[in-house]
Amino acid sequence: MRYPTIFLCLIGLLTAGQAMAGKAQRQIGINASATFFALYRESGMNGVIGKLQSCYDGAKSADAYLFCLGMDSQARRLDSGMSGKLGIPVIAYFDDDQFGDRLTVMARWFPDPYQRDAALEQLLEGVDEGTRIEAARIGNQ
Repeated sequence: MRYPTIFLCLIGLLTAGQAMAGKAQRQIGINASATFFALYRESGMNGVIGKLQSCYDGAKSADAYLFCLGMDSQARRLDSGMSGKLGIPVIAYFDDDQFGDRLTVMARWFPDPYQRDAALEQLLEGVDEGTRIEAARIGNQ
């Protein structure tokens, strides 16, 4: 009877750890989104691409990589939306192939596909929240 109790306690600890990691990844998405918009206002998309390249080159942890990926995802969304409205092609850096190459690096930091999917989901929820925050900031000007 003692072992099922220990097992349930371990499951509870594991679940709590994943929930805390999810909150951290969501916050990384929010922060990455805010950084993207600040960089975009300051230096446009070309400046953002330069910062993204150096961000990925310097990423030495899962959180650092997620931060780069969050900025990248926000930039890709904006580029896709703008190119669609203007009827021009997306910037090559954000096309499916190049973005996919950068996304596959996530497996280095999250080898388990379930953890990878959960981390990406939480990150993108944070990026979505960052978009809402930026829209509110613009609306309040």
